[in-house]
Amino acid sequence: MDSKFLPSVNTHRFDNNLRIVTIDVPNSKLASISVFVGIGSRYEDEDQSGISHFIEHILFKGTKSRPNPWDIASAIESVGGVLNASTEQEMTTYWSKVPQRHLYSSIDLIFDMLRNSRFEKIGIDKERLVICEELNMIYDNPENRVEYLMDKLLWPNHPLGNEIAGTKNTVMNMTIDEMIQFKNNNYIPNNIVISIAGKLSHNKIVSYIEELNKDWFNSDDISKYKDVSITQAKPAFNLEYRKTEQSHMIMALPGLSIKDLQKYSLDLISIYLAGGMSSKLFVELREKHGLVYDVNSYTINFLDTGALFVAAGSDPSKSTEVVKRVLSHLWQLQNGISESNLAILKKSLIGRILLRIEDTLALSYWYGAGELFLKNSKSPEQIISYIDNINLTDVNNVIKSIIDINKINLAIVGPDTNNKVFNKILNFNGNIDLI
Repeated sequence: MDSKFLPSVNTHRFDNNLRIVTIDVPNSKLASISVFVGIGSRYEDEDQSGISHFIEHILFKGTKSRPNPWDIASAIESVGGVLNASTEQEMTTYWSKVPQRHLYSSIDLIFDMLRNSRFEKIGIDKERLVICEELNMIYDNPENRVEYLMDKLLWPNHPLGNEIAGTKNTVMNMTIDEMIQFKNNNYIPNNIVISIAGKLSHNKIVSYIEELNKDWFNSDDISKYKDVSITQAKPAFNLEYRKTEQSHMIMALPGLSIKDLQKYSLDLISIYLAGGMSSKLFVELREKHGLVYDVNSYTINFLDTGALFVAAGSDPSKSTEVVKRVLSHLWQLQNGISESNLAILKKSLIGRILLRIEDTLALSYWYGAGELFLKNSKSPEQIISYIDNINLTDVNNVIKSIIDINKINLAIVGPDTNNKVFNKILNFNGNIDLI
């Protein structure tokens, strides 16, 4: 990649250990700010499940200087920008994308939300009802529901298997004091990364944030997460009956940590399986047999674990055949892939990375998340160079370690009722009848 097209990336750590990353994109007319807080659902006790997500909602409800939700929203929307947030298992992210001229006012707004949000009973009690409706929406969507069932299979009796938004019981019963304490313990400088991309001066950004960051202190009570221990030795299955037109299915295997560079080899394997319309499973299930409208595969990486997923939806009368064919391909994959396949897969993965970083918001996310989890943001160019050097032995070694049929998990939401049939299919030991 020609260096003259690469953005200039700089980092700074303040005395209180707040980290910022700036990505200078000289010709950009837009600027994006992403704030990454190292807290999410896996850090929560059972009786506080959903508290990270609840706090994310509350930060949009008003601050001392912007007392109403519309005061916060209009500060960005009135200049044509967007403001949003999300809570995941290991981080909570707040982001804004605005015209370049409004960069500094957007930084000011986000700091105001982080540091000065009001936790008022009337607003919080209303938001309890809003989040319960969000939980209803998640439950009513079979594609979301099947993901939840799969998480329960992959990480049983662990916070990673919980619904990120919690339960209606925890949402309705967690106290304001609990929320404030949880926020004060975790929304602290040494647990936050701020990543900003646009036409900017690193030194000016540092000086501006230094003023906003003063008198912000750390806590000795930051939440810790429970380690994951994978002990699965045989296939696992979870079926939830729903009167739907399709059976929604996910098959998954335990994967790799975000810190493990072999995750890029697993990404190649995911693309090989169902990473597009030319992938093995798309051709097999849709083009050859007309069993599905779509099938896709993807990976997820956490600090100490991960997973490889294959998701599809089919007519309930065809769901057993879909599962059989996916299992058959996973079994065949244990023999490895070819050199010619590897070359194509590497080009595909590199192209996807380049597409993922095509705007300021994507760049701020790339570098900010990398700094939060790895303490050292790798540039896309460094990752592309690493992928270029992945060889066939690397990929086939990952196949041998990850594609273990004894650890396969299957979750289904739909009108299927015969558990025995699916349990028999999952324990096929390589002898599978597709007819």
